[in-house]
Amino acid sequence: MIYPPSKVIQQALLDHQVRCDVMEGQDSSAVVTGFDLNSGDSATFHFISSSDKNDVAFRCFNFAQAAPDTAAAVLSALNQLNQQYRYAKFVLHEDDSVSMQMDIPQETVNLDRVAFELLVRSLDILAEASPVLKQAGAVLHPAQGGPEEAKEPAPPAEPKPEPEPKKRFHLFGGNGK
Repeated sequence: MIYPPSKVIQQALLDHQVRCDVMEGQDSSAVVTGFDLNSGDSATFHFISSSDKNDVAFRCFNFAQAAPDTAAAVLSALNQLNQQYRYAKFVLHEDDSVSMQMDIPQETVNLDRVAFELLVRSLDILAEASPVLKQAGAVLHPAQGGPEEAKEPAPPAEPKPEPEPKKRFHLFGGNGK
């Protein structure tokens, strides 16, 4: 079953030209979208609904992966990020994967606007978190967009002729008449 909050969020993303898919499960439905970040990494986002109410779990699963020997440093970096961002919660799971979590309360009135704002804010947060996690030894997913094709350089522009001097007008009187 696709829960009503998923339909609202899907429409909100489509209204902002964000491509997304809706996944249907036995106990939940999810709107899923992915982005390349300014940091050169990528992230996949899930808006998960499990009731007709607006309580939606916003998740970015498997954003990064810590190796067993870097898990302590990554956990320390996550604690730093959790102190820096009050709406986002970074979690190191038992399999050493890193996720980011946010939640939308069920009494949210403008679910469409709130969901889109969380998505936009999370893009900035994750782009800023990426170098912190990399420095701690985490591995992130590279951006999905392919390298741009090399383009021929444009020929040099023709020099523009000197503009004619502007005529100066003098206005007399206080009102310009």
